[in-house]
Amino acid sequence: MNNRTKVVVAMSGGVDSSVAAVLLVNQGYDVSGAFMKNWSIDMEGVDYKPWENEANDAKLVCETLNIPFEIYDFEKEYRQKVVDEFIDQYALGVTPNPDVLCNKEIKFNLFLNRAMSSGAEYIATGHYARLMRHGDKFALAAGIDANKDQSYFLYTLDQFQMSHTLFPLGDLTKSEVRIIAERANLSNCNKKDSQGVCFIGPVSMRKFLQQFLDIKPGDVVTTNGDIVGKHDGVIYYTEGQRHGFGSGGAHAPLYIAEKNVVTNQLTVANSGDSILLTDRIVISECTWSNQNPKSRKKYGVRVRYRQPLVNAKLAELESKNWGVQFEIPILGVSIGQSVVVYDGKEVVGGGIITSRIA
Repeated sequence: MNNRTKVVVAMSGGVDSSVAAVLLVNQGYDVSGAFMKNWSIDMEGVDYKPWENEANDAKLVCETLNIPFEIYDFEKEYRQKVVDEFIDQYALGVTPNPDVLCNKEIKFNLFLNRAMSSGAEYIATGHYARLMRHGDKFALAAGIDANKDQSYFLYTLDQFQMSHTLFPLGDLTKSEVRIIAERANLSNCNKKDSQGVCFIGPVSMRKFLQQFLDIKPGDVVTTNGDIVGKHDGVIYYTEGQRHGFGSGGAHAPLYIAEKNVVTNQLTVANSGDSILLTDRIVISECTWSNQNPKSRKKYGVRVRYRQPLVNAKLAELESKNWGVQFEIPILGVSIGQSVVVYDGKEVVGGGIITSRIA
């Protein structure tokens, strides 16, 4: 490979993407940085425009590294393809994952295409993930740092996208990244990791949804129909989530078993209740990175970010859906979340949970 191969780094203003740029510059690539302007609308509770601050931080890093910097404006597309979609899903009572959607629609679609149209051979991001090559095929794999591994959010990557992507941080830990940032005298070397909604800023999902949806309090009931408390809005809660609802006594701790946007009720159960456990799920909108899962093979499956892998087998169903049969029933399965399938450290693919069977 020609070391002067052109790479555009997706610069977020944070330390991770900044160090990705540092590493690539040190490796001799022809590096430039680009910041994605995805959201500039004023948000209640946020007294500044986060994108401007983040863009300025990214620009300062590029100036330190003496590499070009520009802003890619994807605000219209981000609103249509990401924000509108997950607002619609929340309104239906499911819990989507905006980070997965953002990676699929924006970073590894619009950003990749824009970068390649400018002559770049690759894009690079600050994700903690790795890419493996098996002959002429690529495979996504978990990052070395188990606490920061972000392969869960990247399972939708296809062969073309992987072949034009670099993950410079995949073999590093977060502490090592901080050290590299300090040694490179980056202005954001001590900056905290971003919090809040992807690309929107330090605003909670709850406050964000309040500005788009009519959300009302309602009853929290047991599986027997007894009212044990009040909730702030059904869509704020996730199946499997632990919550006491101030009930105390024999009802604590309680876990969300079901959420009903029609009746505006949450159903809760005690930790040992079988309603909380799931044996099998159905997933749709599946993406398999190389080949379909084998029906008799046991895989590691993650049903939510940072949750431990659980053993499961997969079977293809009608309409391109897949069934996932867990080795033992599990807690905390939520409709709308992503299921990611691993073969060892490598990502086989994944899909969106559409139903669960206790």
